[in-house]
Amino acid sequence: MAKNPQDTGLYDFAVEGLLQYALLTTPADALAILEQQTSLTPFEPVLDALRVLQDRDHLHKLAPERQTVALRLVERARSKAAKRVS
Repeated sequence: MAKNPQDTGLYDFAVEGLLQYALLTTPADALAILEQQTSLTPFEPVLDALRVLQDRDHLHKLAPERQTVALRLVERARSKAAKRVS
């Protein structure tokens, strides 16, 4: 990602963009974009969140610590989407 590991601005922007894109289109569309990347490791939490948006049962397949992160990302995306509509 960034040369400075403390500079997370680009990563945060990408995460927000992918989550919002999933809510505006479909989670499958956002997954398709993300899965084209060569290194998915930094985006595994986003993949989990997108899969949960697509299929709520996917949440039960995740380890507890990954469930927590995925749920927070989903809630954050939905909260921002709701604020845009209001």
